[in-house]
Amino acid sequence: DQDDIWLPDKLSMIRGIFEENDVDLVLHDMYLASNEEIANQSFAKTSFSIRRRWHGVINNLIYNSYYGCCMAFSAKLIGQFCPFPDSTTMYDQLIGLLGESRWKVEFIDKPLIIHRIHGDNMSQKDTLIGQIISRYQLLRTFRKTIQNIK
Repeated sequence: DQDDIWLPDKLSMIRGIFEENDVDLVLHDMYLASNEEIANQSFAKTSFSIRRRWHGVINNLIYNSYYGCCMAFSAKLIGQFCPFPDSTTMYDQLIGLLGESRWKVEFIDKPLIIHRIHGDNMSQKDTLIGQIISRYQLLRTFRKTIQNIK
């Protein structure tokens, strides 16, 4: 998100993980903060502390750990999921599911961005039935994408 704040060591830590380990995808934690908390430097709540990070396809289908603003992946993977299918809008989660099933994923337990929470965030809460429909569409898209990966 363009109003998130990258912490100074974000790129160097991610680059270091790619260079030191043979990984395909890196996921890091993030602070969640209001504008007031950012102004007062009083943020402490993190994504991983609220919603534990999970490994596994089923876990990430139900409790998604993957947020685009916290992911980096090898360029060689782009052709495996792009272009994105029209059947899902949950692109970050689709990449995470593919990572969990086919690639080597590394988690960084340190927050590397401050994700600004406010009323104008693009991500909206969905109804329970909307969440079920979205997850079902995501699962179908995931299965189809997996079948096409060589």
